[in-house]
Amino acid sequence: MVERSTTPFCDAARVLLAEGVDPVTRVVMRHAGSLADALRSTVGTAAGLTVADDTGGKPVFRTWKPYDAGSAVAVASPMRQNESPAVHRASTRTGGRPLTGSSVPLQETRP
Repeated sequence: MVERSTTPFCDAARVLLAEGVDPVTRVVMRHAGSLADALRSTVGTAAGLTVADDTGGKPVFRTWKPYDAGSAVAVASPMRQNESPAVHRASTRTGGRPLTGSSVPLQETRP
């Protein structure tokens, strides 16, 4: 149903819901080889959830929102904390011009 996921329980519930399974149908997740229920919910409730870390790094359930490619990125881009940005160094390769997608040299050539 879901080949790879960081939140397989919730993702599987969304697949089931999309395939027309009644939202009040119970869904259970068990770890391989275990008879104990790891998670239990209804398809509708689990489909509306995702898992995210709280401020202390503990995983908690949050309301799921579909990915919107046109919206701003939800996470901050990685940035160097102890050096100046790479853009400053890279701009010397462009002759002092601002570093943009069209001015980034793909291969440095030497005369």
